[in-house]
Amino acid sequence: MAARPGPRASGPGVLFETRAAALGGTAGDRRRGASALANAAILALERAFAARPGATYSRAALAGLGSAVAAAQPAMGPFRRWSAELARRSRGRAAERSAGALRRWAGRERRRLAGETSRAVRTALCTFPPTQRVVTLSQSETVRRLLTGLPPARRPAEVSVLRSRPGGEGAAQAAALRRAGVNARVIEDREGAEAVAEADLVLLGADAIYRDGTLIHKVGTRPLAEAARRLHVPVAVVAGASKFVDAPPPRTAPAGAFDRTPGALLSVIWTDAGPVRPPQSRRRPGPRNSSTGAARAPGRRRRA
Repeated sequence: MAARPGPRASGPGVLFETRAAALGGTAGDRRRGASALANAAILALERAFAARPGATYSRAALAGLGSAVAAAQPAMGPFRRWSAELARRSRGRAAERSAGALRRWAGRERRRLAGETSRAVRTALCTFPPTQRVVTLSQSETVRRLLTGLPPARRPAEVSVLRSRPGGEGAAQAAALRRAGVNARVIEDREGAEAVAEADLVLLGADAIYRDGTLIHKVGTRPLAEAARRLHVPVAVVAGASKFVDAPPPRTAPAGAFDRTPGALLSVIWTDAGPVRPPQSRRRPGPRNSSTGAARAPGRRRRA
């Protein structure tokens, strides 16, 4: 006798419930860093699927869920990739739309996220150049873990963190760095270029990195990178593979407090697969034996 199909997870009530669980409090959040938001979202997805064992989602419910994930954080690479995957599964066979298969997929993504930040930080720690002054902005968890993971003898003498309006996340980032023993100060956004003039390195996180190396990150990133280019100060980005989007970049910055920074303004991207130059980051980094190509870590600024 053929097995009975499992219960279907469809209908307005279930759809709303699933979307709410998928958001996990991430929709419109401008205070947490991209890694923290991605972890919260994928955990919420995994729990939502686990709550209905044996269910099969309707095509419409799964497509709607994918749209909700994209709308939660449209500028962030992981959210865009997960939305595309859910849309793909919504067009697939029932087996791909089952709660069990979706829970396993979300679990794999969660575990990958958990490891990639540590690996990206490890890449950066291995190649971090001698620096006295570093400029950064926003509240990137990956940047914070890098700076606090440096041995005291290798830590910058001073880290300047832009306040990062409108959210002001830079103040929280500087406070967290100070609690960990890093000498960090908050500066106003308008002082960014002046701080870069005295810096050895501009250090950035990422919300998304596109095929040509274009970086989407907190508003204020592009002016920092442009100032660094004029002043011959290297710009390093530290980001895991989930931030890479294998697609052309958007023509304009996403709505909200984001900047679109051309890859030509970046010196190196420290990823969980190793350091790469922006022109080589056209595809999401693969295993360590991938052909992304290594890059020299940025050196000390050449002063006139």
